[in-house]
Amino acid sequence: TQTYIYIAIRRGPMKTPTSGTEVFAPYISDSTAPFRVESGFPVDSWLYGQITSTNKWFLFDRLRGSEYLKTNTTGAEVAYTAYFDDMEQASITGSGYAGYINYAFRRAPGFFDVVAYEGTGVAKTVAHNLGAVPELLITKRRDTVGNWNVYSSGIGASNRLILDQDSASSSSAVWNNTAPTSSVFSLGSNTGVNASGGDFIAYLFATLPGVSKVGSYTGNGTSQT
Repeated sequence: TQTYIYIAIRRGPMKTPTSGTEVFAPYISDSTAPFRVESGFPVDSWLYGQITSTNKWFLFDRLRGSEYLKTNTTGAEVAYTAYFDDMEQASITGSGYAGYINYAFRRAPGFFDVVAYEGTGVAKTVAHNLGAVPELLITKRRDTVGNWNVYSSGIGASNRLILDQDSASSSSAVWNNTAPTSSVFSLGSNTGVNASGGDFIAYLFATLPGVSKVGSYTGNGTSQT
């Protein structure tokens, strides 16, 4: 036998943000190569789409590296020439990206977290580091086709929305009929969120005063505020 030494370092940050600019940055790109998102903070997730095109939104995150998911499709993640090569930038080594709107997010307590997990096929909980009760949870299977399943505190843990469809919320046990807590979220045995051996990614959001708001509203068929 051999003896080894290792160092374990917790993934940050641990400070709760006090303003939106600490954790979120919108950015319109030009045609300069490489195509960069310059946020002023470490970019943990990056969503971009072309303003003048019907081409849909591409989603990257630091955990998955240079793989994208498209928010309007059920497709598996796809390798691309995108890099989280600088703690305060994400970039694509190419030109011709003028007219793209980019949204950069930073993981932070009370605001946003990203969790990668593997499915088991049986009901389970998954730990997260949001440091608050998630009010919005979006999950996607990465290694094969699958819908984007959405939990919202506004419709409860016995229902779901599907991000890539325009259907109404429906009754479902995908969340094991259990609301998330400040440390875990719950999954049923549904293959859309917990297929045995499947690779999944989850995005978690919460309301943080002065920074973010998750909520709902009721339409009235006319103008309103």
